Amino acid sequence: MTNNDIYILNPHYHLRNDTRRILLFSKFHTNGKSSNNWYGFIHPLQAIMLGFFTYKRNLKENITLLSQYFHRTESEIERYVIPFINNDKLLSTHWHNTEIIFPKNVLVKASQNDTYLALSPDSFICHDLDLISRRLYNAPLSITLMLTNRCVTHCNYCYADTHTRIMNRLSTERICELIEEAGKLQMKSVNLIGGEIFLHPDWALILKKTVDYKVETEYISTKMPLTSNIIDALLWTGYKGIIQISLDSLNSDVLKSSLNVGNDYLKSVINGIMLLDDSGLKFQVSTVLTTYNSDIKIMTELFSFLSKLKNITTWNIVTVHDSLNSQLKDFHSLKPSHEQLNKLFEELKETVKYSKINVAIDENTLNKEYYSDQGGSKYFKGNKCSALSMQFFILPDGKVTICEQLYWHPYFIIGDVCNNSLSSVWNSKRAKFLAYRAWNDIRPTSKCYECTLNKECFEHNNRCWVDIMKAYGKDNYDYPDPRCEFADKMKNYIGY
Repeated sequence: MTNNDIYILNPHYHLRNDTRRILLFSKFHTNGKSSNNWYGFIHPLQAIMLGFFTYKRNLKENITLLSQYFHRTESEIERYVIPFINNDKLLSTHWHNTEIIFPKNVLVKASQNDTYLALSPDSFICHDLDLISRRLYNAPLSITLMLTNRCVTHCNYCYADTHTRIMNRLSTERICELIEEAGKLQMKSVNLIGGEIFLHPDWALILKKTVDYKVETEYISTKMPLTSNIIDALLWTGYKGIIQISLDSLNSDVLKSSLNVGNDYLKSVINGIMLLDDSGLKFQVSTVLTTYNSDIKIMTELFSFLSKLKNITTWNIVTVHDSLNSQLKDFHSLKPSHEQLNKLFEELKETVKYSKINVAIDENTLNKEYYSDQGGSKYFKGNKCSALSMQFFILPDGKVTICEQLYWHPYFIIGDVCNNSLSSVWNSKRAKFLAYRAWNDIRPTSKCYECTLNKECFEHNNRCWVDIMKAYGKDNYDYPDPRCEFADKMKNYIGY
């Protein structure tokens, strides 16, 4: 590192003014030297500092300019800036006892192909600073667009609402307008899902729009047997994300029983995978474990096939989860026992020990604890819920709900994008009520009613509404999260 070197804000990182703080985030598929799927809040003055490194200037020039801007000596500025250059570990700073954490390699040496964004300090002006609350102020970080709820299979374990009849679909023109708005709002992504997205007549046009506005989805998941026409359309869009193929077995009888498909389905899926593999597009395969396929022979046969593919990156193996929309009377008949899964996982680890592809076995479900977490939702173990804090879900008719698995449940509809902007729905009266005042709806029948932590717990927005309703029924969304130490015994046990 010399004073003549040019350092820039890592091109994988993005800065967005969120009214009362600055959001620093990365998108999908960063390089190995950057923090993937990162987001966090930083102080506006820190963002201004980083903004100086979006111009084609060497380190010495930036330190001099920063010294003049902040009215500090160059040596003071240098001591503050240097830790951000090529930092190989997360970087921690503090402001008024609030810890602010930065990702790896915040400032990196510029290359010939880098673009200089020339960000103005004025773009980072904020008032009434808030570096603590989770919910974004001006707009979500990402949105999910359900293009259609139609599908090509009828999986016994499906959690999607594929039965609601949609009378007025969101037009392709309006979808594209929403994607443009998402780009202008500096969103991370517009996720596209179904049903089956390839059943939407304009899926390729919509996907290309997300690519053009740099808000493309991380992956596209499909059970559709791919054709050369679909693959050619994928190539035309310029999409560089992952294609995820859902395949649970190479046994046709297993698929016919669990997915309710015809005799030719497996053959068509295999043909599609071979076409995809030859196209050069990267893809992954997802397998859902149920009582139909939780057998090491079935899994070994599938692994043997996947290992011969050239462009597969990952094999994801997940356990079946309870569904709010299942048409199956005895859903628990689909769930292997805890012991059966433990045994299968150990056998799988041995089978894939020398695999050239990444094999990701989701064992978290088996280790999830219930009735144990203390202190309210702020301290619940597991991933933080992003509903109401970072994202929302747009249904095929334009109605907006807070979470992918809630669909048209009327309690959670926060707006409609047919005639309203993304930012106005995010800040709608209903959205803010669910985010900040839903504790007012707690009924005396819920144990949360008399809990001294109910306001804080609900406002932290880390209760899983979906798991609560899976465990206690669709009308009991005000019950405790099953993880809570005060939770009732589940009417429907959602664990293993």
